[in-house]
Amino acid sequence: MAKSSKTEFEYQPLSAYFRKFILWSTGSLLILFLVLGIVQRVFESGLRERMLVSHGHGLDMAEQLINVELLRAVQDAHLLAELNDIEAFLQAPDNVEARMALENTLATFADSYGYYDQIRLISLDGMEMVRINYEDSTAHVVPVSELQDKSGRDYVTQGEQLANEEVYISPLELNVELGQVEIPYQPVIRIVERVAADIPNTSALLVLNYKANHLLNSFRSLFREDERGMLLNTDGYWMSNHERENEWGWQTEQPSLTMEDWKSPLWSAMQSNDNGLYNEGELSFSYRRIEPAGADEQTLDGRYATDLGVVPSIQNGSWYAVVQTDFSSRMDGTFFRSWAGYLLVTLLVAACLIQAFLVTRYRATRTHFIREMKDLYDNAPIGYLTFDADGYVKRVNRALVDLVGYKKQEMIGKMRLSDLLDDPGAFDLQKLKSGDQQPKRIKQRRLTIKAKNGAAIPSVCSFTPRFNGSGALVLSRCSVQDFSEQAELEDALKEQARTDPLTGVFNRRYFWELASQEMGKKGVESSPVSVLLLDIDHFKQINDTYGHTDGDTALVSLTHICAEKLRKSDILARFGGEEFVVLLPGASKEEALQKAESIREHIANTNTRLSNDVALQMTVSIGVATMPKRDIDELDELLNLADTRLYQAKDAGRNQVCCE
Repeated sequence: MAKSSKTEFEYQPLSAYFRKFILWSTGSLLILFLVLGIVQRVFESGLRERMLVSHGHGLDMAEQLINVELLRAVQDAHLLAELNDIEAFLQAPDNVEARMALENTLATFADSYGYYDQIRLISLDGMEMVRINYEDSTAHVVPVSELQDKSGRDYVTQGEQLANEEVYISPLELNVELGQVEIPYQPVIRIVERVAADIPNTSALLVLNYKANHLLNSFRSLFREDERGMLLNTDGYWMSNHERENEWGWQTEQPSLTMEDWKSPLWSAMQSNDNGLYNEGELSFSYRRIEPAGADEQTLDGRYATDLGVVPSIQNGSWYAVVQTDFSSRMDGTFFRSWAGYLLVTLLVAACLIQAFLVTRYRATRTHFIREMKDLYDNAPIGYLTFDADGYVKRVNRALVDLVGYKKQEMIGKMRLSDLLDDPGAFDLQKLKSGDQQPKRIKQRRLTIKAKNGAAIPSVCSFTPRFNGSGALVLSRCSVQDFSEQAELEDALKEQARTDPLTGVFNRRYFWELASQEMGKKGVESSPVSVLLLDIDHFKQINDTYGHTDGDTALVSLTHICAEKLRKSDILARFGGEEFVVLLPGASKEEALQKAESIREHIANTNTRLSNDVALQMTVSIGVATMPKRDIDELDELLNLADTRLYQAKDAGRNQVCCE
């Protein structure tokens, strides 16, 4: 009698299946934990990479912010140093009229800009000659009897070493009055320029106390909520710290409040390298040395020591920008920092294995749980696409799909790289194919990506080509990183540098730049150009009667009324306070006079609605000056002539236009 054809598994005892179950479950759990460990490492690596990218963006913006702010302050010092009122005062310091004219001019400047809490003219022996204090949003002239002796102060000593028109930028520090740190703290940077009249021995120091609270507050706002941005001086003391009581240690008699005392290894690393990363447990620090008034190629346009006259030998020392992130706080709450998550996965896998064992215990089966880690390409924090030698898209990741708004099936094999660019000719595929492009990476470039909805997205792109053995391009990978926020910040900084923050029209500095360009245009030298100088009549009375908020409303209303009467080619700017200027290219004396009368009449007949529904009817006085032929060297004289006629219009009773 033949044996039955039962399998060997049917005759195995139950204990054998239990042994197999233990082996299977143990192996499966080990594989599961191994996979989770790998995924965790990849996840943490990606999170750290994004953290470092965020650090880098913050440090980039911090360096640009500091350079832009100091560049503006240096330019303001140069602008004031060129004033005729300073030269007139230095030639006759005892002349009451010369003093009053200079005090009024500096007070107007302080009111207009609001960035400087003190503007002073100091003799070379350290005695204040003229001083303007800007407090409570108002400029005050300090009486002669209250002027102070500043000899021995570091910025005066450094200023004495300057040649005429050279500039010294002091360290960022707390303001000191009468030998005591001013309370509440007033961080300042002093911009010192040596000025002189045309006669010998008339040199003095023009000192602007730049209010650095604006700079420090802007610096703090650059970083994420879970990042700690810090700014240190060259000695390692904090000028900005997430714990405010740790700031200004060198001036508050707390010499231990330094980076060296807090984290000595980090400070040593910062002394050794200009840029770097330091890790201490779960804490990560990115740092960068910043030359706030440096003359190297990293500063804005490299212009400090060349065009602006900052003296490198005595310029401000190095600063350090540091950003700190606690990596554990970023990981908290994720699956990988939760033991409950691990326990839940373990229990679920064990339950599945037990169920499978009970169902199939008479049939030896093996259950393999295959877990594939998601491709890093698809989960990268920035956009990626791969295209072939003809430029057709072969692969895209989720970040790029989200950025451009196309579906994957709309792009792959159907769109070229050039179809995704706002300017299809901005990237030349032939250069990528050519033999001289065979190194693995092309230099990073800024390109504008065109989204499906038509939006133009400023982006930073880099290309990684792959060539075959014959040197022909096979594929290329392109990374795409959205640069919109940084581009908007750059545009905003540029806009702030040339417009008046209240009215939105051009500021005094940018007016000079535009007017100089207009005066220097080729081919129109023989055509006339006219200037209107406008001033609101009794503006102080408006402020005193209705308040500064309604006074600001009146200023904004004036710009809107003027804009209605001006051509696109005309240039309107706020010179300061209630004074505005209009450049009329190509306008003759008669045309300028007609334009001025039209503006004056329109303003006088227009009611401006103030708070509480009050209707304000204001008037302006206008001075008109015309240059029959353009001469850029005569621009200052043209404005002075318009200013003289403005005061003639006021003396004649206001609400008038004066052209003679």
